[in-house]
Amino acid sequence: MSLATRLQDLATRVATELKSHKTLINGNAADLAALTTTAKSNLVAAVNEVAASVGSAAGIDDGTTSTTSTWSSSKTASEIGTASTADRARSNHTGTQSADTVVDGTTNKAYTAAEKTKLAGVATAATANATDAALRDRATHTGTQSADTLTDGTTNKAFTAAEKTKLSGIATGATANAADSALRDRSTHTGTQAASTISDFQATVDARISTVLDIAGAPTTLDTLNELAAALGDDANFSATTATALGLRVRVDASQSFTSPQQAQARTNIGAAAAADLTSLTTAVGNTDVDLVAAFEAGLT
Repeated sequence: MSLATRLQDLATRVATELKSHKTLINGNAADLAALTTTAKSNLVAAVNEVAASVGSAAGIDDGTTSTTSTWSSSKTASEIGTASTADRARSNHTGTQSADTVVDGTTNKAYTAAEKTKLAGVATAATANATDAALRDRATHTGTQSADTLTDGTTNKAFTAAEKTKLSGIATGATANAADSALRDRSTHTGTQAASTISDFQATVDARISTVLDIAGAPTTLDTLNELAAALGDDANFSATTATALGLRVRVDASQSFTSPQQAQARTNIGAAAAADLTSLTTAVGNTDVDLVAAFEAGLT
């Protein structure tokens, strides 16, 4: 029988035993152990003990305040009235009061949130504005003015963003271009020219290279010497390297000899356990066919 089956049988037997105890505790208590009195051995004695405890409580006593006495209703009402008067006295108030509950008085007035916002917008020590004439006088203006608000004058003109960009692109001290004929004359050209812009140059060169290397039918990723070298890992001893690598692979058609480190690495790569590991595991687990239910039953006696 497997270890899993043995453990399942044990779990079933333990659950059965626990279920019987749970039923006994919840509905079939055989004694008075759950009582919270000192006389647990006799139900009548336990009830008398509770009655005596209730009967020993002190009666009504308006003259004292304790956890063992009770006030009369009149004493209670008097204390509540005294507390209510003290609660209403403003001198005893703490905390804050919402402005919404304040109403206008004879001298002082409450003001609204809108009025408070308006007051907050007035600078400290603010004075009345200047006259309209002074406010309209450009000599008193500060800050900047958007060019979009300017219009052409008689002498000076406003210009657009595109016109300003065009002006920025003209070099300082620029002069008029040379004649078109001079600009088209190759003898006046400077700098270099890309070979790709020369008619038939690239096609002629590619044809010559293809003829020399005889790679006209090769894919585009393997039609140059550099691509071929990269495909071989830039390894001048590619053949020997490949043979060595193949010799270190596990074969299925012939026997091989590996060193202990190579064997360990192979097991790690495929997640296999060594024979010694299996022996250790078997020793650690022990006999998996032990009757655990029988052991449990023996423990109950």
